[in-house]
Amino acid sequence: MQTTIETPVCTKVAARYLGLSHRTLEQWRCNGVGPAFIQAGRRVLYLVRDLDAFISKNRHDPEALMRATFT
Repeated sequence: MQTTIETPVCTKVAARYLGLSHRTLEQWRCNGVGPAFIQAGRRVLYLVRDLDAFISKNRHDPEALMRATFT
């Protein structure tokens, strides 16, 4: 059995990955929204799989909405 260890990324890298400013990501975190994160002392870290999950969860497909509306 082989285990893969994912290296967490800092807020600035996570924000860049999401196409946001690090300030937006910090505000989201303080307001209890946004992707899951890890609090390690004073450091805040993100796993890329959590960032991907956040993207998937917030993805909207306008074509699917249109098909559902007119079907």
